[in-house]
Amino acid sequence: WRPTSTSTTTKTTTTTTTNNDNDNDSDNDNDNDNNCLVELRCSWVAKMIMLLGPRGSGKTTLIKRLDDDGGFEKKDKEFDGVCPSVAHTSGTSLGGYTSLSGQRVALREVGSTVFPLWKDFFDEPDKDKAMYLMDGTNRNQIAEVSCQLIELLRSKKFNKSNLALVVNKCDCPELMKNAEISDSLFLDQLAASMEKSEFPSIFKISVVKEDGLQKLKEWMDG
Repeated sequence: WRPTSTSTTTKTTTTTTTNNDNDNDSDNDNDNDNNCLVELRCSWVAKMIMLLGPRGSGKTTLIKRLDDDGGFEKKDKEFDGVCPSVAHTSGTSLGGYTSLSGQRVALREVGSTVFPLWKDFFDEPDKDKAMYLMDGTNRNQIAEVSCQLIELLRSKKFNKSNLALVVNKCDCPELMKNAEISDSLFLDQLAASMEKSEFPSIFKISVVKEDGLQKLKEWMDG
Protein backbone atom coordinates (compact mmCIF):
# COMPACT_ATOMS: atom_id res chain seq x y z
CA TRP A 1 0.00 0.00 0.00
CA ARG A 2 1.28 3.49 -0.91
CA PRO A 3 -0.29 6.76 0.29
CA THR A 4 -1.65 9.18 -2.27
CA SER A 5 0.40 12.19 -3.25
CA THR A 6 -2.00 14.52 -1.41
CA SER A 7 -1.61 12.54 1.81
CA THR A 8 2.13 12.49 1.39
CA THR A 9 2.28 16.25 0.90
CA THR A 10 0.10 16.88 3.93
CA LYS A 11 2.17 14.54 6.07
CA THR A 12 5.41 16.16 4.94
CA THR A 13 4.09 19.64 5.62
CA THR A 14 2.95 18.64 9.08
CA THR A 15 6.30 17.08 9.87
CA THR A 16 8.17 20.15 8.64
CA THR A 17 6.02 22.43 10.74
CA THR A 18 6.63 20.27 13.77
CA ASN A 19 10.38 20.27 13.14
CA ASN A 20 10.38 24.06 12.78
CA ASP A 21 8.52 24.41 16.05
CA ASN A 22 11.06 22.14 17.73
CA ASP A 23 13.94 24.16 16.26
CA ASN A 24 12.42 27.40 17.55
CA ASP A 25 11.96 25.90 20.98
CA SER A 26 15.55 24.68 20.91
CA ASP A 27 16.84 28.15 19.91
CA ASN A 28 14.86 29.75 22.71
CA ASP A 29 16.24 27.23 25.18
CA ASN A 30 19.79 27.95 24.00
CA ASP A 31 19.25 31.70 24.34
CA ASN A 32 17.94 31.24 27.85
CA ASP A 33 20.90 29.02 28.75
CA ASN A 34 23.36 31.57 27.37
CA ASN A 35 21.72 34.38 29.30
CA CYS A 36 21.89 32.33 32.47
CA LEU A 37 25.59 31.61 31.87
CA VAL A 38 26.33 35.30 31.35
CA GLU A 39 24.50 36.22 34.55
CA LEU A 40 26.26 33.43 36.43
CA ARG A 41 29.67 34.56 35.18
CA CYS A 42 28.98 38.15 36.20
CA SER A 43 28.06 37.10 39.71
CA TRP A 44 30.75 34.40 40.00
CA VAL A 45 33.82 36.29 38.80
CA ALA A 46 34.63 39.59 40.51
CA LYS A 47 37.60 40.36 38.26
CA MET A 48 40.28 38.84 36.07
CA ILE A 49 44.04 38.74 36.60
CA MET A 50 46.19 38.15 33.53
CA LEU A 51 49.55 36.38 33.78
CA LEU A 52 52.29 37.15 31.27
CA GLY A 53 55.94 36.19 31.02
CA PRO A 54 58.55 34.19 29.10
CA ARG A 55 58.57 30.43 28.77
CA GLY A 56 59.42 28.56 31.94
CA SER A 57 58.88 31.48 34.30
CA GLY A 58 56.26 29.58 36.33
CA LYS A 59 52.95 31.01 35.12
CA THR A 60 51.14 27.69 34.84
CA THR A 61 52.52 26.45 38.14
CA LEU A 62 51.47 29.66 39.91
CA ILE A 63 47.93 29.35 38.58
CA LYS A 64 47.75 25.76 39.72
CA ARG A 65 49.15 26.72 43.10
CA LEU A 66 46.48 29.40 43.55
CA ASP A 67 43.62 27.51 41.90
CA ASP A 68 41.41 25.94 44.56
CA ASP A 69 39.21 24.11 42.05
CA GLY A 70 41.26 22.85 39.14
CA GLY A 71 44.82 23.12 40.43
CA PHE A 72 47.12 20.63 42.10
CA GLU A 73 45.70 17.78 44.09
CA LYS A 74 46.09 18.15 47.85
CA LYS A 75 49.04 15.78 47.93
CA ASP A 76 50.76 17.81 45.21
CA LYS A 77 50.14 21.12 46.99
CA GLU A 78 52.11 19.77 49.91
CA PHE A 79 55.22 18.99 47.85
CA ASP A 80 58.50 19.87 49.47
CA GLY A 81 61.05 21.40 47.14
CA VAL A 82 59.99 19.39 44.08
CA CYS A 83 57.36 20.87 41.80
CA PRO A 84 55.02 18.51 39.93
CA SER A 85 55.68 18.74 36.21
CA VAL A 86 53.31 20.84 34.11
CA ALA A 87 53.01 21.24 30.36
CA HIS A 88 54.00 24.51 28.73
CA THR A 89 51.04 26.64 27.64
CA SER A 90 51.11 27.23 23.89
CA GLY A 91 48.00 29.44 23.86
CA THR A 92 46.04 30.56 26.88
CA SER A 93 44.66 28.81 29.94
CA LEU A 94 42.09 29.76 32.53
CA GLY A 95 41.95 29.07 36.25
CA GLY A 96 40.44 30.72 39.27
CA TYR A 97 40.68 31.17 43.00
CA THR A 98 38.68 32.59 45.89
CA SER A 99 40.11 35.88 47.15
CA LEU A 100 40.72 36.76 50.79
CA SER A 101 37.44 38.68 50.72
CA GLY A 102 35.54 35.65 49.40
CA GLN A 103 35.16 36.87 45.81
CA ARG A 104 35.87 34.64 42.85
CA VAL A 105 38.79 35.78 40.69
CA ALA A 106 39.62 34.45 37.22
CA LEU A 107 43.27 33.77 36.36
CA ARG A 108 44.08 34.05 32.66
CA GLU A 109 47.50 32.84 31.51
CA VAL A 110 48.73 34.15 28.19
CA GLY A 111 51.44 31.80 26.93
CA SER A 112 54.78 33.22 25.86
CA THR A 113 54.17 32.32 22.21
CA VAL A 114 51.03 34.48 22.05
CA PHE A 115 52.29 37.41 24.14
CA PRO A 116 51.55 39.92 21.32
CA LEU A 117 47.85 39.11 21.75
CA TRP A 118 47.67 40.19 25.41
CA LYS A 119 45.49 43.20 24.54
CA ASP A 120 42.73 40.82 23.43
CA PHE A 121 42.47 39.51 26.99
CA PHE A 122 42.74 42.78 28.92
CA ASP A 123 39.84 45.08 28.15
CA GLU A 124 38.78 46.25 31.62
CA PRO A 125 41.90 47.92 33.10
CA ASP A 126 39.85 49.77 35.72
CA LYS A 127 38.80 46.45 37.26
CA ASP A 128 41.31 43.81 36.16
CA LYS A 129 45.01 43.41 36.89
CA ALA A 130 48.07 41.89 35.23
CA MET A 131 51.19 40.19 36.55
CA TYR A 132 54.38 39.82 34.55
CA LEU A 133 56.21 36.75 35.84
CA MET A 134 59.93 36.31 35.26
CA ASP A 135 62.44 33.65 36.29
CA GLY A 136 64.79 35.43 38.68
CA THR A 137 67.57 32.96 37.93
CA ASN A 138 67.47 33.06 34.12
CA ARG A 139 69.78 35.81 32.90
CA ASN A 140 69.41 34.62 29.30
CA GLN A 141 65.82 35.92 29.25
CA ILE A 142 66.63 39.45 30.43
CA ALA A 143 66.48 40.92 26.91
CA GLU A 144 63.09 39.29 26.22
CA VAL A 145 61.71 40.40 29.58
CA SER A 146 62.92 43.97 29.04
CA CYS A 147 61.34 44.23 25.58
CA GLN A 148 58.01 42.89 26.79
CA LEU A 149 57.96 45.18 29.83
CA ILE A 150 58.57 48.15 27.54
CA GLU A 151 55.52 47.18 25.50
CA LEU A 152 53.37 46.89 28.62
CA LEU A 153 54.55 50.17 30.10
CA ARG A 154 53.91 51.98 26.84
CA SER A 155 50.26 51.03 27.14
CA LYS A 156 48.02 53.50 28.93
CA LYS A 157 46.13 50.52 30.34
CA PHE A 158 48.75 49.92 33.03
CA ASN A 159 49.78 51.81 36.13
CA LYS A 160 51.17 51.06 39.58
CA SER A 161 47.86 49.71 40.85
CA ASN A 162 47.07 47.17 38.12
CA LEU A 163 50.47 45.87 36.96
CA ALA A 164 53.05 43.98 38.98
CA LEU A 165 56.44 42.48 38.16
CA VAL A 166 56.71 39.11 39.89
CA VAL A 167 60.19 37.59 40.25
CA ASN A 168 59.85 33.85 40.72
CA LYS A 169 62.29 31.28 42.19
CA CYS A 170 63.45 33.49 45.05
CA ASP A 171 64.37 30.31 46.95
CA CYS A 172 67.17 29.49 44.49
CA PRO A 173 70.77 30.51 45.25
CA GLU A 174 71.19 31.69 41.64
CA LEU A 175 68.56 34.40 42.16
CA MET A 176 69.61 37.80 40.85
CA LYS A 177 69.95 40.58 43.41
CA ASN A 178 67.52 43.51 43.39
CA ALA A 179 70.13 45.86 41.97
CA GLU A 180 71.04 43.43 39.18
CA ILE A 181 67.39 43.00 38.19
CA SER A 182 66.77 46.74 38.26
CA ASP A 183 69.93 47.58 36.31
CA SER A 184 69.52 44.74 33.79
CA LEU A 185 65.92 45.69 33.03
CA PHE A 186 66.54 49.46 33.28
CA LEU A 187 63.48 49.70 35.51
CA ASP A 188 64.00 53.29 36.64
CA GLN A 189 64.73 54.48 33.13
CA LEU A 190 61.71 52.59 31.78
CA ALA A 191 59.38 54.16 34.30
CA ALA A 192 60.71 57.65 33.58
CA SER A 193 60.59 57.28 29.80
CA MET A 194 57.03 55.95 29.92
CA GLU A 195 55.97 58.89 32.11
CA LYS A 196 55.16 56.62 35.03
CA SER A 197 55.79 58.12 38.46
CA GLU A 198 57.50 54.89 39.48
CA PHE A 199 57.75 51.33 38.28
CA PRO A 200 54.73 49.16 39.15
CA SER A 201 54.86 46.92 42.21
CA ILE A 202 57.61 44.27 42.37
CA PHE A 203 57.21 41.00 44.27
CA LYS A 204 59.66 38.17 44.87
CA ILE A 205 58.08 34.77 45.28
CA SER A 206 58.76 31.07 45.25
CA VAL A 207 55.89 29.08 43.76
CA VAL A 208 57.49 25.88 45.02
CA LYS A 209 57.89 26.92 48.65
CA GLU A 210 55.07 29.51 48.65
CA ASP A 211 57.43 32.26 49.81
CA GLY A 212 55.98 35.72 49.19
CA LEU A 213 52.60 34.43 47.99
CA GLN A 214 50.67 36.02 50.83
CA LYS A 215 51.82 39.54 49.94
CA LEU A 216 51.14 38.85 46.29
CA LYS A 217 47.60 37.70 47.10
CA GLU A 218 46.99 40.89 49.06
CA TRP A 219 47.97 42.93 46.00
CA MET A 220 45.83 40.73 43.75
CA ASP A 221 42.82 41.23 46.01
CA GLY A 222 43.35 44.97 46.40
